Amino acid sequence: MVQAQNMSTTIPAAAIILTIVVPTPSKGEGGEFSKVQKERLLVELFKKRKKHFAALRAHEKRNKPPTKTQM
Repeated sequence: MVQAQNMSTTIPAAAIILTIVVPTPSKGEGGEFSKVQKERLLVELFKKRKKHFAALRAHEKRNKPPTKTQM
């Protein structure tokens, strides 16, 4: 008898929470990130998240057990 695995297709809440650490200059340093640099970093973060979760979805699809008709 083949046992079906119970696999969730939802993304767990722990995987969604991200922490962004942006180095803040001290008073002695004069440089801060400009608005354009901040926007670029944010876009880069979104692209990485998109790729990461697409890979998770693909992994879940590959590991899905065959349907009853495919057996």
